[in-house]
Amino acid sequence: MDSYNPIMEFSTLEECSAVYDNCRVLSRAGKEMYWRIIRVNGNGSLRLIYAGTTPKHLNDDPFIGVSMYNDEEDDNAYVGYMYGTPNSNTYEETHANKNDSTIKEYIDSWYEKNLLSDNDKIDTESGFCADRRISPRETNPQAGIGKNVNDYYTTAITAYLLDKPTLICHNSNDYFTTTTSSVGNKALKYPAGMLTTMEFIYAGYATSDKEGNKHDITNSNMYLYGNFPYRTMTPGSFRSTLVASIEHISSRSNGEGYLSSGAVKMYETIRPVINLKADITFASGDGTAEHPFVVS
Repeated sequence: MDSYNPIMEFSTLEECSAVYDNCRVLSRAGKEMYWRIIRVNGNGSLRLIYAGTTPKHLNDDPFIGVSMYNDEEDDNAYVGYMYGTPNSNTYEETHANKNDSTIKEYIDSWYEKNLLSDNDKIDTESGFCADRRISPRETNPQAGIGKNVNDYYTTAITAYLLDKPTLICHNSNDYFTTTTSSVGNKALKYPAGMLTTMEFIYAGYATSDKEGNKHDITNSNMYLYGNFPYRTMTPGSFRSTLVASIEHISSRSNGEGYLSSGAVKMYETIRPVINLKADITFASGDGTAEHPFVVS
């Protein structure tokens, strides 16, 4: 499948303006960054998602850039935020956390340039769940391995309503944490990840309208909608077309904010997620768009 990059990046606004009319400035270190609260973690830290350079709901830059999720797609391994060895014979080898995904490399690079100086404010105990469990509908014992066709767990429960959503990360191998954490896989270089499908659901995502119709609803007023399609870190499926997919939040005109799966080689916007330490105090603000909380 051909990849498609809808956004070009430039070093300066002047360089962009010389080529395009529709240019945006992304936040950088030392500049104001706005984040939205996803939830409170079990240890009291605040999980935040990047929301751009202005506090308004539908701003023009709620992302740090664009990237593929992975630059390869023809194996179950490539649904991973980190992944193991393609063409393996076991689930464990396929989904070992040996290699960084393309999108993880992007987020790590951005974190190093823009948030490393604020590392003392960011919680390293809480992690990010990229749930690679196989759908309970699957009967093939080789599901999740190599080029075997299958759905992953979260796709199955959202599409077929097989189970209730949960914020529990069932497999420690899928719970991405840094080396200083006492839990999880301790595979992260920096304490940053991405939104999960489960978090999007718990934040108010509507799975059907009042009449029970699916796939024809709008979530554009929901506070995690971002005006652009963006990735979660939740595996979607591996299809007979030999394409690994990841769940994303769409911005389609007929269903803004709808959860669906997109091929890992598609370019989409990136909204990193971090955890703010529980003991951080706000310098000012009341949490409204007019007066957001300020961390300095």
